[in-house]
Amino acid sequence: MPKVPKIITKNLFIILSTILVLIFSFSIAGFAKNLDAVFKKKNVHPKMTSRLEKLGKEFKKSETAARLFALKRNIKIDKENEIIVYVISDSKVYIDEATFESFGAKVIKRSDTVLKIKVPVNMLKTIADTIKGVSLIKLPDTPLPLAVESEGVVLAGASDYHISGYTGSGVKVAIIDSGFAGLSSAISKGELPNNVVKVDCTGPNCVSTNFNFETEKHGTAVTEIVYDMAPGTRLFLIKIGDTLDLIDAKNYAINQGIKIINFSLVVANTNFYDGECWFLNPVCTANSAYTNNILWVTAAGNEANRHYEAIFSDMDNDGLHNVSGSDETLNITAAASDSIHVYLTWDAWPGTNQDYDLYLYDSSDNLIDSSLNLQTGTQLPTEEIFYSVPVDGDGTYHLVINKSHATTNHRLEVYSAYHNLTPAVSTSSLLSPADADGAIAVGAIDQSDWATGDQEPFSSQGPTNDGRIKPDICGPDGISNDVFGTFYGTSASCAHVAGAAALILSRNQICSTSDLMNALPTSAIDMGNPGKDNIYGYGRLNLDIHSDIVCSDVDESGGGIDGGGGGCFIATAAYGSSMAPHVEILRRVRDRFLLNNRIGKSFVNFYTKYSPTAADFIAGHDILRMFVRMGLFPLVGIGWVALKFGPVFTLSLMLLFSFLLICLARRTRQLLKVK
Repeated sequence: MPKVPKIITKNLFIILSTILVLIFSFSIAGFAKNLDAVFKKKNVHPKMTSRLEKLGKEFKKSETAARLFALKRNIKIDKENEIIVYVISDSKVYIDEATFESFGAKVIKRSDTVLKIKVPVNMLKTIADTIKGVSLIKLPDTPLPLAVESEGVVLAGASDYHISGYTGSGVKVAIIDSGFAGLSSAISKGELPNNVVKVDCTGPNCVSTNFNFETEKHGTAVTEIVYDMAPGTRLFLIKIGDTLDLIDAKNYAINQGIKIINFSLVVANTNFYDGECWFLNPVCTANSAYTNNILWVTAAGNEANRHYEAIFSDMDNDGLHNVSGSDETLNITAAASDSIHVYLTWDAWPGTNQDYDLYLYDSSDNLIDSSLNLQTGTQLPTEEIFYSVPVDGDGTYHLVINKSHATTNHRLEVYSAYHNLTPAVSTSSLLSPADADGAIAVGAIDQSDWATGDQEPFSSQGPTNDGRIKPDICGPDGISNDVFGTFYGTSASCAHVAGAAALILSRNQICSTSDLMNALPTSAIDMGNPGKDNIYGYGRLNLDIHSDIVCSDVDESGGGIDGGGGGCFIATAAYGSSMAPHVEILRRVRDRFLLNNRIGKSFVNFYTKYSPTAADFIAGHDILRMFVRMGLFPLVGIGWVALKFGPVFTLSLMLLFSFLLICLARRTRQLLKVK
């Protein structure tokens, strides 16, 4: 057998060695990044979020370990080792408060199927395992302030109202926020009046308070803008800590006869950002306020650069979402001592067995945190990570989404509370309750760019995930503020619009909520694409003291439209409520198919101008209302099909139906001739 030349043997050895080195290197990189070896779920509790389950395991080790974990994960443990959680119960099972008390827990408040309880950490798992009717235990849904850290009075046209004697006198306005630090100082400086009503709804009931021990100053900054815009209003400052507190605050506002609520906060992971009301989320609350004739003005959000969405894609079949091409990571640049707070949800609400997980890696590609909630059929389609960056932790962090168990590729929504995402998706970046039908959502334009735009780069954009155009209007930010110095964010813009609404109402005190929601967009100055669009809404806020404001008496207890103008007056009169399902379908058809083109917008403007008179007449005649409902029924049906399957399918179906009717008519005529 001939010998193999040494040069060939040497080359083969070099090639094989190189291959082995490459294989070893890629293997090391794979383990370091851990993207192909994400941890499998082990002993995950089906009725507790993974963050709470991890806390319980740390508490078993020691109280110190639990407190250290809680400190890094934004969980508040009191000196008795108790925490506050939400318990979502089965709608078919009523859980008596005494049942929780037998386990050392106390019910703070409850509303329908959601209870807020204070519970010893070591009893969380026992309660989840023992009490019949418990579906899920999770941390409370907490609203996020929208300050990014006045000139807006002049820009919005409020000064002309002031000169004419309209300052919001007689109008009650509530600012619902997470804290009012520095309030006493603002009052002493004359930035705010001394007769503000101060209310704390974070306990079992809403009670009077003095806000002397506050640390969050966002609410005070917002109140200053509302007061600048409408100095004659009666201001109610209401503190909340979570979404059940928000319900109490709304009910307090109803009982006090408050007409306008400013809500410059946002809430994540309580629906799929599609206007759906699940488990008493903020959409439910905003819509309830609207039906009680309260104008709910809400910030659109500052998440245009902190949002990502896509349909799950897995080109290499490793179970991990491909964010861009073969890249499987969403990236965050964080500094030492930052808090990384990230939310994930997908389109499987309200309960699902489609299971996705969220992982966080540090700049050295080590897995440092994860959210592994178990979805087996009734759990929420949500994951959430809160991680405190260590003092030496500057760098780029990586988020990875894993399909743990799902039969289809779902549409994913990711939000980062405090950091930009790379890549980011600015479209459809609204947070709740800006997606509510009963809220007017406000975007932001820097006051220095007020006349020309553009919109603030961080200002959240539409559409909602069910296709409605949002925001509804834009207000100014970047304005001088005693609290923040310069106040950036849709929080500031929202406060300008709330103040503007108070001025309109003081000038026209018979106006209903629907009238205000029509008046604000009607006088807005159109910007961007003609008509309402998903960046500016109807345009920038503009108070024209010389314009006529038409106030109808249709459905004074909350009738009219969703946040956005162009009221469905006739349909509301026929069905008796603006929140009736049939009216909601017509509103959504208007927003999706009419307001995004010139012809549709012209029709809506014509309808808005002339329909209130007809609606007034219809509302007073029950028989006529019945006939109008019958006449609207085909339009509602066509609208439902269009929203569900799209305009092309609907048009094709209508053409086919028309063709069949023509054929049937011809055949009938032929048969009649034969006879």
